[in-house]
Amino acid sequence: GESITDAVSRHRAETEKGHFHSFDMLGESAMTLQDAERYAESYRRAILDIHTQYQGRLAAGSLSIKLSALHPRFELRQGKALDTLHGTLLDLLLLAQEKDVAVTIDAEESSRLEPGLMAFARVASHNKIRHWGKLGLAVQAYQKRAPKVLQWLMDVSKTLHCQIPVRLVKGAYWDTEIKQTQQQGLDE
Repeated sequence: GESITDAVSRHRAETEKGHFHSFDMLGESAMTLQDAERYAESYRRAILDIHTQYQGRLAAGSLSIKLSALHPRFELRQGKALDTLHGTLLDLLLLAQEKDVAVTIDAEESSRLEPGLMAFARVASHNKIRHWGKLGLAVQAYQKRAPKVLQWLMDVSKTLHCQIPVRLVKGAYWDTEIKQTQQQGLDE
């Protein structure tokens, strides 16, 4: 759909067939702090829209949140940026929990896997989020490190005594990352 409202109306018909979806706002990646604020507000509105559309009805699926949309410097070596991102993400997750809207942290380019896992672990361990059971993670199944990421998620789940929904994705970035690897003369 062109909007969350459109997507939700299409989703209802599919849910009756036993299909569930993740609502994803494509193309978001913050280049500026203003972009990040705009995307965070879009996520807030999406959470509220999904809640309004599904209140007391069938399961809503989940909303995908892309961490790179929440800060323009979402990188491993950017501690201050990661702290800011954490605050924004935690606010969104607390709203989603209050409105009973499941959230999946979306997959990113492979270069952002480590900061993404760090951000996920940090919010997943928050006392109010820890036992929610509706904070999940999308894992790029094509990556050679996917089994280790899944093992890491199992370890986090056991350590925190919590459920972590996992969505395996075939790899939205696969073709770009293969081309970059070839350009750098590295093994695929």
